[in-house]
Amino acid sequence: MNDERTAALRSRSAPRPTNRSAPPGRQGAAGHRVSGVELRLLFGVPSLLFVLLVLVLPLVALVVRTAQSGVFWASVRKPVVLQALQLTTWCAVPQKR
Repeated sequence: MNDERTAALRSRSAPRPTNRSAPPGRQGAAGHRVSGVELRLLFGVPSLLFVLLVLVLPLVALVVRTAQSGVFWASVRKPVVLQALQLTTWCAVPQKR
């Protein structure tokens, strides 16, 4: 019984043959190779659409709506808004040490 177990472990840990002629990429489902370009298209486009639709579009809609009312430009010049923008810029821009 111990010999059977050892043989099974050896067969699992044996190096698998590699195909040197296969194009570079990642191993996909069912043994297919997936290149980096395909992965970028597969994950990049949906994530870009998500960012545009969920994050950017609502902000643009808010700015457009307030800009049309005239309140936006009057509010931007207030000291508290200017201080908030300065603080945001100071936190967002990397500081030299």
